[in-house]
Amino acid sequence: TIKKVLQEDLFSDLAKIKTKTLVVWGAQDRMVPLEYAHVFKENIENSKLEIIPKAGHSLHLENPQKLTEIITQFLRS
Repeated sequence: TIKKVLQEDLFSDLAKIKTKTLVVWGAQDRMVPLEYAHVFKENIENSKLEIIPKAGHSLHLENPQKLTEIITQFLRS
């Protein structure tokens, strides 16, 4: 299943997202490189990108406090 998901190209669908969107990425993500975070930011119209330094792919485990802070701040804005 994961192979199929990774092979599917959904980048063209990013421009269809019109909802205010928060993109949160770990600066040291080795599963999905940081460059993709910037692609998401550039292609989702009303998006905000937050990068957590010294974090990888599992932000909720590596820095749950910072992740919670970012999400809470976004929801309040």
